[in-house]
Amino acid sequence: MAWPVAMGFIVNGGLYGGMLSRYAEIAADAHAGAAAFGVALTAGALGGLTGSVVAPIIMRVSTEKTAVLVGGLAYALLSVALPLAPSPVLLGAAFFVVGVFDGGHDVSMNALTVRYQQRLRIPMMGRMHALWSLALAAGAALGAAAAAVGVAPLVHLGVMAGLLGGAQLVAGRAASVTTSGDDSRSAGGEQSTGRSEPSSASGARGLLAVIVLAAIAASYIEGPGQDWSALLLTDTFHADAGIAAAAPFAFSIGLLIARLLLDPLRTRLSAAQIATAATTFVIGGALGGLLAALLSAPPIAALASLALIGFGAGPIYPMLFDTADTLGSRYRITAATTAGIISTCSRIGAITAPVLVGALAHTTGLSVVLVVVATAGTLAVITLPRALRP
Repeated sequence: MAWPVAMGFIVNGGLYGGMLSRYAEIAADAHAGAAAFGVALTAGALGGLTGSVVAPIIMRVSTEKTAVLVGGLAYALLSVALPLAPSPVLLGAAFFVVGVFDGGHDVSMNALTVRYQQRLRIPMMGRMHALWSLALAAGAALGAAAAAVGVAPLVHLGVMAGLLGGAQLVAGRAASVTTSGDDSRSAGGEQSTGRSEPSSASGARGLLAVIVLAAIAASYIEGPGQDWSALLLTDTFHADAGIAAAAPFAFSIGLLIARLLLDPLRTRLSAAQIATAATTFVIGGALGGLLAALLSAPPIAALASLALIGFGAGPIYPMLFDTADTLGSRYRITAATTAGIISTCSRIGAITAPVLVGALAHTTGLSVVLVVVATAGTLAVITLPRALRP
C-alpha cells in the first residue's frame, strides 16, 4: 500500500496552499510592504535550503519514514507562527523556521516515493505530485473561502495544522519500507564509480549540472507564480480580497491538471517532448498575463494566465525527481541524495527570486512577476529537455 507516502504529499501541499491563500493578509498584519515581504519570503527559502541540505544527512542515520513523520508534524505545527508575526523581522524569522521543516519534508517524501517505486515496481512520482497539487488547490480554495467570509488567518491555519498534523502522524506510523540494504549498495556503488569509472563520474556531473539549471528555472516559475499571485491581483488588477485569494488556487489547478495527464502522456510522447510543450505553456501564460495587465483587463484574465502557467509548470518537478531512478541505476547515487540535490538546487532559485521580485516590484509594480516567470520559462525550455534526455 502506498497511502502513507501519499499522505505526506497531501499534508505538504495542503499546508502550503492554505498559507499561500492568506499571504496578503499575513503581510498586512505584519506591516510588510512588497520589499519587506520579499525579504521574508527569502528567509523562508533559506530555511527550505537548510532543510534540503540537512535531510539527506538525517536519512543516512535514520530512515525516510522518520524524516517524513518529523518534518510533516513540525511543518504543520509551526505554520501557525506566520499569522502571529507582528513585524516584518519576526515574519521573516517565522518563515525561516517553517521553511526548514518544509525543505526536510519535501526531500524525505520524494526519497520515500522513490523507495516505494523500487519496491512496488510501479511509477508513482507523477501521481504523488498530482496529489500534492490537489491538496494545494484544496488548501488554497479553503483559504479563499475563509478569507471571503472573514475567518482570521490564525484560526484558519490553526485548524489546518491540527487536521493535517494528525493525518501525518497516522500515516507516518503506518509507513514501512526497507531501505538500509539498498542504501548501502547504492553508497558503495557510488564510491566505486568515483574510483574506477571516471567516465561515469563525468557523465553524472554533466547530468547533474543540467538538472541544477532546470531546477533553478522551475523555482523561478513556481515560486513567483504562487507566492506573489494574490498580491499581483490586488496591486495590478485591483481585485478584492476574495478574488485575490483565489489566485494560488488558479495556479494550483493548472498544476493538478498537468500532473494528472503526465503519466498517460509519457506512454505516447518522450520526456523531452513533454518538457518542451510544458515550458512553452509557461512562457505563453506569462506573456498573456502581461498583455492583460497592459490592457487593464479584469482579474479573471490574470487568473486564466496563472492557470496556464501552472499547467506548464506542472510536469517539471515530477519529471526532475524521477531522475532519481536514472541516477541510482546508472551512477549508484542514493534516492535521498538525489532528492536532496534537486530540492536544494530549486531552493537556491527560491532564495534569490523573492528579493529580485520584491525589489523590482517596489519600483515598477507587481506585473514584473510575469516578466520573471517568462524569463524562467525561457531558461527551462532550453535546459529541461536536455535534463530528461535518455
